[in-house]
Amino acid sequence: MDKIPAEHFVKTIAANANNDELDDKAFRQLVRNTLPIVKGGDYKEGKGFSRLNDQRGDGNSQERR
Repeated sequence: MDKIPAEHFVKTIAANANNDELDDKAFRQLVRNTLPIVKGGDYKEGKGFSRLNDQRGDGNSQERR
């Protein structure tokens, strides 16, 4: 499966952030279901991101623990 650009993921979140028909639980599920197909991250179910790809191109990648 092709991954989607992070920009599209952010737009999806923004479009649904104030969606009154989407409760908090459903919103979190939307994010969890979408994260694995987003370019620019190495998301692992139940573990979050093991690393964030360097988007700036300066060699300074960030790690999240």
